[in-house]
Amino acid sequence: MVRSKHPIQLRIIGDVYGEEKKWLDSYVNTHRMEGEVVRTGWLDYRQVGPVISECHIGLIGYDRRPNHVVAAPNKLFNYMLLRNTGYSTKSLQRYLKNT
Repeated sequence: MVRSKHPIQLRIIGDVYGEEKKWLDSYVNTHRMEGEVVRTGWLDYRQVGPVISECHIGLIGYDRRPNHVVAAPNKLFNYMLLRNTGYSTKSLQRYLKNT
């Protein structure tokens, strides 16, 4: 597996709640990924930039909630500012292409 040859870490800036938290905790435990999936917990906005700057790739989970249809997520601009490669869902890609 890739992780045996390369030190890869999924860093969740913020936290996960509800059913998603239960699923993630179960998945991490089942696959023994405790050191590879890390959650920072809530951060003050001033702390977010330095934490993102330590990462190489940024992911943006973008769904079609009403406020997401008319506004781009702040993560996108944080990644651009920090020259971080950002990846997103097709919905966000369509949004960016049309703005």
